[in-house]
Amino acid sequence: MASLLGGEYHLYCYLEFDELESQTWLAHFSGVGGRKVHLSIATNTVSGKKNLKKLASAIEDDLQKLLDAGFYFDVEKFSLKLLIDLDRDLIARGFADDDLSRAVAPLGDALDRIVSSREILDRIKDAVEHAAA
Repeated sequence: MASLLGGEYHLYCYLEFDELESQTWLAHFSGVGGRKVHLSIATNTVSGKKNLKKLASAIEDDLQKLLDAGFYFDVEKFSLKLLIDLDRDLIARGFADDDLSRAVAPLGDALDRIVSSREILDRIKDAVEHAAA
């Protein structure tokens, strides 16, 4: 993953699409066919099941606080996720009115939730940095 990202990052944020294939980004963002989009936070500096399990144990209390705040934790990918739930009708109206601001507001809400969780995420980043050393 480091080469894909252009470096090694203790925590990085990205849009994650489910495994269902779509022809367009619009199909994914509008949830066509049950597709999901998440704003995800992950690391590419710690790997291996044993190391990731040890890290998860070290950040257990902070993970629980994030879960309580509406995050999901994907154990397999070792990433924190926030579901981006966009309304198809608002997307369609946004294109018709040339104003997608209301349609993409859930993405802004997810970013705001990440910003409000900064203190917890900083502690997790420190734990990841320590585990990667």
